[in-house]
Amino acid sequence: MTSKPVPAPTAPDVLGRVLLPLRAFLGFTFCFAGLQKLANPRFFDAADPASIQAQLAGAARRSPVHPLISPLTHVAVPLGILIALGELAVAVGVGTVLGLRARLAAAGGIMLSLMLFLTVSFHSAPYYTGADIVFAFAWTPLLLADSGSVLSLDAAIKDWAVRRAAAARPQARRSRPAAPEVRRREVVLRGMTTAAVAALSLAIGGLAAGLGRLAGGTAGKAGPSSLPSTAAPVPAATAGASSSSAPKPGLAVPAAQQ
Repeated sequence: MTSKPVPAPTAPDVLGRVLLPLRAFLGFTFCFAGLQKLANPRFFDAADPASIQAQLAGAARRSPVHPLISPLTHVAVPLGILIALGELAVAVGVGTVLGLRARLAAAGGIMLSLMLFLTVSFHSAPYYTGADIVFAFAWTPLLLADSGSVLSLDAAIKDWAVRRAAAARPQARRSRPAAPEVRRREVVLRGMTTAAVAALSLAIGGLAAGLGRLAGGTAGKAGPSSLPSTAAPVPAATAGASSSSAPKPGLAVPAAQQ
């Protein structure tokens, strides 16, 4: 008996496999960053030096786009919530992990990364020591090539739309279904899936925020930040055995304190 030859993987399959590690890293990283911000009440506490309010004030002095940042200090909390939800929800994190609206998620990731580059790591020297510029370019393959067909909701929705459109034409099963009909079904299903995933993401974000406040936040530890902190250095007379480290530029900048 002769074994049947194994069909070679198609180009979308190969592309999907190549991009899968990048999707997993970027998606989970941005999801984690968003959940950290929502779960840490200190991120929204104006009295805390690691809060979004204090960090925006610091960025307004140091950023090359400080004229654009200064007005945002008056809406710091809504902006912090928007950033956290953007990192978590379909716009970036979850969309990338699931392969849902992958190009839109990649565009959102590039925008967030460039924003953080201009407010956090613009003054890093050499420039490649700042993580944000690396993140911005890491998103470009997903923006240019989409997510491929491996573990991708976009690909699954497209296949489902083609099958349903073909099944709805019993008298012309052998011919390909009309493109407008496939497109209509694809748009409807993608819209429903996006709404469901967005609602689930918001529920998870709200749960994380509630649990963080019930637990009192991360006591004794400054929460993650996405912008430079304006915290003053600890005086030597009171520092004792404690150590203070400057925040590192990147997606989430913790200000650790022992």
